[in-house]
Amino acid sequence: WLKDAGYLLRSRYSPTWTAPWKSIADKPWTFKESVMPPSSLLIDATRSFDGSYVVLKRCDRLDPSVASGALREGQIFEKLFCEPLASDPKNHCIRLIEILQVPGDPATDLIVMPLLAPY
Repeated sequence: WLKDAGYLLRSRYSPTWTAPWKSIADKPWTFKESVMPPSSLLIDATRSFDGSYVVLKRCDRLDPSVASGALREGQIFEKLFCEPLASDPKNHCIRLIEILQVPGDPATDLIVMPLLAPY
């Protein structure tokens, strides 16, 4: 569904991917493919139509730990990128590209942001 939404993950997340170290019996940690993302909530991807790098951040749409009526992370992002806040020079938040709802999981969103620095 991410591909249909216009985003591609690294090849190692493909169902047909095989670890390169398996064929040469080398140490897995010497391959870039063995490096795990810095957080289980973040993953890098490529936007299909222009090849730009983005970060996908998983966030809960329905977070029981947040007080009833409080804004969720995705809602806060949306508010920061609507006028007049979007053009406010004091708004230094990372730009929101879009928010994707995870199919089959109404409680989870993916916030799509530009990748600011390679990791």
